[in-house]
Amino acid sequence: MTRLVLIYLDLMQLKRVIKPDAKMMKNIFLFVLIIWSIASKASGTFHNIKINDNYLSFISADDDSSNYKIKILKKDINYSQIRFVILDEKNNPLNGIISLSDVNKKGVTAVLTNEDGKILVSVFTDLVKYIIVGRIGFGDVIIPIDKVKNKVTEVRIQLYPFATTN
Repeated sequence: MTRLVLIYLDLMQLKRVIKPDAKMMKNIFLFVLIIWSIASKASGTFHNIKINDNYLSFISADDDSSNYKIKILKKDINYSQIRFVILDEKNNPLNGIISLSDVNKKGVTAVLTNEDGKILVSVFTDLVKYIIVGRIGFGDVIIPIDKVKNKVTEVRIQLYPFATTN
């Protein structure tokens, strides 16, 4: 679900720049359909799927090259308050999506960061077991909620882009 939200947001940004015709909209629809069918069976990022002359590849979440650092600001509170900062491989701010997920890594809710890659999120429920941070074309970061549970934290996440092939 996180991937579909990101795909949708990227497509809406693209739509502002170009005026897609019916053929392009059909290709976009097919692309989203392929991604959705694969995403329902696996976790990762996609490439080596041919759409016209472009390729996408699937890379398992286990191959993720992204990383994060947690700074604990306060402990022993009754909820989790997390200040996220998302950066690209060159330490530039990068907007993305934060998905709060259950034990099966299915989204409970999701929020978008601002353009500076920052957002403050509070978690009051035990339903959330994982935090998944992502953006299209970059490796996801999966953080177990236990690392930030009942704390005030700042989590700095660095996302690395996947290589593309033509």
